[in-house]
Amino acid sequence: EWYSMLTQDNPEHVALAIVETECDNWESKLHGLIAPIAFQSSDLRRSQGLHRLEFEIESIGSTERAQRSSCTECFQKLMQDGGPTAAVIGELAQSYLSIERLRASNDAL
Repeated sequence: EWYSMLTQDNPEHVALAIVETECDNWESKLHGLIAPIAFQSSDLRRSQGLHRLEFEIESIGSTERAQRSSCTECFQKLMQDGGPTAAVIGELAQSYLSIERLRASNDAL
């Protein structure tokens, strides 16, 4: 039934469906790359006392938070952490937001 619907659709609709599927795949791959980095735990070996306890409690749910988060949330967390790559991450986040706006406006059409 799905195949017959596709063959009856206009070529533009078929092309748009293919592009949307590829966009979803690309976003999934991007999330798979940045989520573990954004939600990784700090090095516990250097911490002692209450700081170590805080890090361990935080790390308990970090995997689940990483899976539930969006790419936008991952980029925000990475930018908050700062570091030498913050400027590059900021540019990537802006690019990602531009793509999201384009997809949203395309969906509105």
